[in-house]
Amino acid sequence: MKLHSLPWKVFWCLVAVEVVLAGMHVLVTWAPAGTCIRPTLAMFDLGQEGNLPTWFSAAQFLLLGLVLGAIYLLERRRHPEKPLILCWLALALGALFLSADEAAQIHEWIGAQLSHTIEHANPRSWVARLILFPSYYWVLIYAPIGLPLAAVVARFLWRQLGPARGPSTAGILLFLAGAVGLDYAEGRYRSGPSPFLWHMDVFLVEEMAEMLGVTLVLTACLVHTVRLLDPAGGSGDLSRAAIPADP
Repeated sequence: MKLHSLPWKVFWCLVAVEVVLAGMHVLVTWAPAGTCIRPTLAMFDLGQEGNLPTWFSAAQFLLLGLVLGAIYLLERRRHPEKPLILCWLALALGALFLSADEAAQIHEWIGAQLSHTIEHANPRSWVARLILFPSYYWVLIYAPIGLPLAAVVARFLWRQLGPARGPSTAGILLFLAGAVGLDYAEGRYRSGPSPFLWHMDVFLVEEMAEMLGVTLVLTACLVHTVRLLDPAGGSGDLSRAAIPADP
């Protein structure tokens, strides 16, 4: 297998799956209620949880976590004395957490617990005032933690990935735009005057931004992995690639 073409083959395969999921979501939106195919098409609804798009996103993060773990092992073999390589391990664990979050709907559970706490809080307490927050309550927990961490991760990858820094940065920005920006807007405006168009258009853009963002970051990390395995280009044969070590 040619090493240097592998990352972009993975990229286009994932994009193809995402396009199919987007097309199926449009069918879900336009399928008449009560038709026999509606329950089957619901498996592809990007606005729901626990279906095929959710598991695809979870699998993406799982694959990203495994690739980041491989980078950590390769970097530790090349530069065992550098403590900075632990950042790769931290990123791998973070990606695995996001995979679990998608699969187990952790942030939705956090939002439900916060909603219950806020609704039953003492009306005079500061907690009760959070009921004025105009969007999903999970944003109150994830945004203050996730946005600064995303900035740190983007800077780290920018300095480490070399030629692949562009796709990684674009992917992080795209993911944040969908996962935080559009998700916040969804929670605030989804009950507006055109819920049908909102469900079809905004959900579609939001979820596609998240999935494509992760795909770009994953591709960038795969490119970096290939560079570590075959830094000189060589034959590009995966079966002959050697892990470089410092003399």
